[in-house]
Amino acid sequence: MKVLVTGTSHPLAQSLAESLRAQGHELFLVGPRSAFPSGQGVLVQEDILNLHHVDSKIDRIYHLDLDCDASHPVEAMLKNSLGTLNVLRLAYVKRARSVIGIDYSMIQGKEETASAAAGSIAFIEALSASYAQEKGVDARVARFYCVYGSSHGWLYESLKSMLAGEDLPVEGGDVFPVHIRDAVDGLMKLMEYEGSEMKGRAVDFPGQKVSREELLKTARKMLASSSKIWQEKGKPTSQKPDPRFAYEILQWRPNVELQKGISELTELVKRDVKRGRRLEEAQRPDNKLQALPETRRL
Repeated sequence: MKVLVTGTSHPLAQSLAESLRAQGHELFLVGPRSAFPSGQGVLVQEDILNLHHVDSKIDRIYHLDLDCDASHPVEAMLKNSLGTLNVLRLAYVKRARSVIGIDYSMIQGKEETASAAAGSIAFIEALSASYAQEKGVDARVARFYCVYGSSHGWLYESLKSMLAGEDLPVEGGDVFPVHIRDAVDGLMKLMEYEGSEMKGRAVDFPGQKVSREELLKTARKMLASSSKIWQEKGKPTSQKPDPRFAYEILQWRPNVELQKGISELTELVKRDVKRGRRLEEAQRPDNKLQALPETRRL
């Protein structure tokens, strides 16, 4: 099949693309040119906001180019909303089945930032349902509540801060972490389900329920960090996902146990930090390799 994947700079989209490629699908990518090596798919467009026309036939669309930029909440809302609108328009023209992946852990932080993210997510889900009802587009929504296991996301950044000995305030309530490999499995199962009732439907893919504070304290112990962790005052965000459809109909369940997944993530953070330090040292002027004397040719 011909499959379009957006958000190729995100690890989830990259992991998904690798699985799709292994199954023999022809990939069309939307994202920065540098996100994928050449030959791994056809680059359609670098910016989701410019996605207006695709020459090729498209059978499936995975839309994963959603984010929450705490520094620029307005721009994030516009990108999420207008980018999704472009994807749904393309799905309508191509008669392609689409899955939109949303990570609800982006709804955190300062009240105005969380409000902006929550607003764009609500719009995305309502728009998908409206396109399904009015135009017959087979648009489905996969809801996650903290995808982890890669060098991306609030949990990865929190672990990096703890490794540096920084203290961390906890913002938000419970999460239901899902390892990136399980998230890819959920996306693909939702896409391939043939039930006619799926148009415009949102499906929850939750992992084990845990508070953000408890999750960070577990990671802190694995890192042997001295960072202090405390719950910020204010009303924590709370989600109540319903896993029944994913569990009973799609036959999906998370395979990566939370303790094992967090252990893998701590090792990834350690490696990335060490690599970053080596890079910094190599770039210092006093650490540059001296030029070797020119060898004489015989």
